[in-house]
Amino acid sequence: MTNTNASPNLSYDHGVSRQKLIGETIGVFFDRQVEAHRERLALVVRHQDVRWTWGEFGARVDALAAGLLALGLEPGDRIGMWSPNNAEWATTQFATAKAGLVLVNVNQRFPFGGTSILIMVGVALDTVKQIESQLQQRNYEGFLR
Repeated sequence: MTNTNASPNLSYDHGVSRQKLIGETIGVFFDRQVEAHRERLALVVRHQDVRWTWGEFGARVDALAAGLLALGLEPGDRIGMWSPNNAEWATTQFATAKAGLVLVNVNQRFPFGGTSILIMVGVALDTVKQIESQLQQRNYEGFLR
């Protein structure tokens, strides 16, 4: 069901609703939330004992986004992630959006077998090591501005 009264000049449409779509990127919207609520709680992951404010969450997202770009990834590139719900997944979700990357969530219930699991884990570990190395070697403050 789509909105038949939509302007022909719009590049998107949405279902019938009085609530308008947000006309900005996820990254821009995220940054506005960080600025507006910097000291308020943004993310709680009980099983990891994580409680981050918007300011803390925003800093982690920016650092990861900068690290991904420093690896040579470019807007439009896809990143596969096989992860349960955790703080790292949430951080990656927003970091990839801010960097213009596409996060492809791999279904954990998919019946992978031996070799495919080893390949995916190997690639994931190598990527994390590269990101950590880049973040330790350089100061990325302001990289995304």
